[in-house]
Amino acid sequence: MLKRISHITNFGVFQNYRRTGDIQDFKKLNIIYGWNYSGKTTIARLFNCLEKGELHKDYPDCKFEVTDQDDKKYSETNLTIPGKLIRVFNSDFVRKNLKWEGEAFDPILLLGEESIEAEKEIEKKQTKISRIVNIVDKLTTIHVNLDAEIENGLTQKASHISTKLKLVELFTKIHLRPILNQIRKNHSAHKIDDKIKEKKLLKAATASEDDKLPKLTEYNPTVALNTLIDEVTELLKEVPDFSKTIDHLVQHSDIANWVEIGIPLHESNEICEYCGNTISPERKEDLLAHFSEDLKNHKVKIEKLDQKILVHKLQAPQITKRDLYQGLRDDFDAANKNIKESIKEYNKQLDELLKLTQRKKDKPFEQITDLTTVTDCSQTISEHVSVYNKIVKDNNDNTDKFDENKLSARTDLKNHYTAVFIDEIDLFNKEEKISIYKGRKQKLSNWRIRIISAIPDKSGQLI
Repeated sequence: MLKRISHITNFGVFQNYRRTGDIQDFKKLNIIYGWNYSGKTTIARLFNCLEKGELHKDYPDCKFEVTDQDDKKYSETNLTIPGKLIRVFNSDFVRKNLKWEGEAFDPILLLGEESIEAEKEIEKKQTKISRIVNIVDKLTTIHVNLDAEIENGLTQKASHISTKLKLVELFTKIHLRPILNQIRKNHSAHKIDDKIKEKKLLKAATASEDDKLPKLTEYNPTVALNTLIDEVTELLKEVPDFSKTIDHLVQHSDIANWVEIGIPLHESNEICEYCGNTISPERKEDLLAHFSEDLKNHKVKIEKLDQKILVHKLQAPQITKRDLYQGLRDDFDAANKNIKESIKEYNKQLDELLKLTQRKKDKPFEQITDLTTVTDCSQTISEHVSVYNKIVKDNNDNTDKFDENKLSARTDLKNHYTAVFIDEIDLFNKEEKISIYKGRKQKLSNWRIRIISAIPDKSGQLI
């Protein structure tokens, strides 16, 4: 014996029935009563499915579950009840098996023209109800399939993002949906059309701790060319005291230099080491007077200035592009090339200054005012140093903000991939269709309810 019907779905008027606790189980004898078209025949058809072992032809997508007294369950996928004999006598049986004068009749004897018209009206409404149910079923199938496409798409896109960004934490459509809702109003603004930029972001988003580079030291050279030019200019104008100079030595700086070197060798020797002749005391005095203390001091100043110039020669920075993050390397190559060229030019100008001081050494009694061979390139090198250090600073900022940049890159790419998904799946069009189909379904369902509510009034006219 059957004990209860647990649930019925997509079966005539029972679109989503589920048994509640206030409904009694079946007994040995049961009476089911109600208005016409309230579902009595539909229940009989459900039992008829168990009798025949097949689903009713009008409800191929139905689902139901019944339980017998042994708590065994039977459904649309299990219609055979072993050892149980079921027979259903209802309007379907009468229509198929009872005929009077070749005509099929419902199990109601109709008397009078008004009763017949009422029955015809009920049949028309039942036909409308069936058509409505079929249309509602189709609309339901369409919007359910569209919903499924969106949900499946979200699942696949979440998996793609998780793989692309090498996410360790769980990332499913549950996490993707808030992102979609956040960017949907202006999703196109979140798309990254620049493939190079996308590649850089992906590299930042998937970076590991091993990719975090140490901080670099900025290049801060002492640029003193303009000061050195001023000092050399002043020194080149100076002329030591030459009141007791020897004209021949003044005119021949190479000889003067040679003689100056030889003076200390002849302080206690009166014989010339070169020619073997005697050097008179007068000649020694003249030579010592020529190479006066003022001249010596002047040459010492030149030597000191030469050392100062040499000290200010610049060495190129030792950073290579491999010391920087990938995204800064191209800019670094250009900046590094410029700064090396400017350092080379800077040192070249210092060499020009040294040439002038050497000339002054050779001709200490000559004023030198022409410094056109020297160009002050201090501004250029300062500008190149500034650009170079800006890249180094950016690199160090990347190290300081490594985790922050990684999170930001992930966020930008999640937004980008989600925006692409919206266009790929044509999301807005699908959602609009779903809304339209659900709206139509609701209107049809409301119409069906109004038709059903009108049927008892008509059936009350039958006698």
